[in-house]
Amino acid sequence: MKRLIIYLIISLGLISCGLNDKKITQVEFERLFAHDSIQSVNLHNNDKVARIRIKPFGEKNKTYILPIESVGSFQISFDKLRDKLDAQHIHPSYNVSISSGPEWPMYIPFIYLILCLGQLMLFLFTIIDILKNRFETATDKLIWFFVIFLVPIIGPILYVTIGRKQKLPKE
Repeated sequence: MKRLIIYLIISLGLISCGLNDKKITQVEFERLFAHDSIQSVNLHNNDKVARIRIKPFGEKNKTYILPIESVGSFQISFDKLRDKLDAQHIHPSYNVSISSGPEWPMYIPFIYLILCLGQLMLFLFTIIDILKNRFETATDKLIWFFVIFLVPIIGPILYVTIGRKQKLPKE
C-alpha cells in the first residue's frame, strides 16, 4: 500500500510539473516590457490572466501569469504603457495574441487522466503479477522488475505480452 501511495504522489508530481507558472505583478510586467524581455503576450477572452512568454536569453521558454480584470482593461493599460515607452524612444519587440474560443478542448484533460490511470493500473497489475508468481529463474523476475520500473509505459506492455509466458505453472 505504501508503494502505491508513493507511486501516486510521484505520478501526480510529474503530471503537475508544467502547471506551476510564476505569477507576476503589473509592475514586474512593466519592467520586463521596458527591458525588451517579453517575446509574446497571450490573452484569452474567458481567462482572468495574461500569459507572458519571456525571450529565451535568460529563462528558456519561461511563462509568467499576470492576473488581469479583463482583456479590455489589459489592452487599455498596455496601450498606455506602450505610449509611455514610445515617448522615451523605447521600442520593444513582442507579439500579442488574443483568442476567443476555448483554449483546449474540454475533453483533453479527461483523456489525459484516463490514460494516466490506465498506465497506473497496468503498472500495478504487472507488479502484483510478478510478486505472486514464480519464474523459471530468479533473475527473470528481477529483470522484469527492472524493465517495468525503468521503461514506464512499454515495460508493462512487454511484460503482459512476453513476460507472462515465462512464469512457471501453478502447482
